[in-house]
Amino acid sequence: MTNLNLGCYINPMKDCINVDIDKFEGTDVVHNLDEKPYPFKTNSIDNIYANSLIEHLLNLDTFFSECKRILKPHGKLKIITDNSAYILYHLNRGEHSNYKATDTQDRHYHLFSLGHLINLSKKYGFEIISVNYKKKYYSWRGKLFLGFMSIFGKKFSSPEIKIVLTKK
Repeated sequence: MTNLNLGCYINPMKDCINVDIDKFEGTDVVHNLDEKPYPFKTNSIDNIYANSLIEHLLNLDTFFSECKRILKPHGKLKIITDNSAYILYHLNRGEHSNYKATDTQDRHYHLFSLGHLINLSKKYGFEIISVNYKKKYYSWRGKLFLGFMSIFGKKFSSPEIKIVLTKK
């Protein structure tokens, strides 16, 4: 089974080919994921993991079309990205996100809603297997606030969305 971890940064995954734009410890392949072609054969990958990646890419067309090209039939694309409905992104942009650019190394170019991800999935011919809102906590104040916000539902109190897609 061949697995890819795209945009691995400093978090390489065991049993994966770890890919990033720069060489970090654990990076197996250095490649700019905004550029075609990805250095993998067509229909050669079983699973692709993209954790906190797509918000950093300028060219989403390249990402989705190349993932579809290299995935085997029924292969899975697992994306975790920031949730645009998360209330703290709007109330305290500096502490809880990088959408306020502070340097040239770590830029967020996109912020996605669940609807955006569903539309992109359909546009590129993926089938949706599952969608989940994911929580992560930054501090005890964040836990307290998000505990309160959970009365309004996961959509507003979850900083990330996880979507699992399959190649038809």
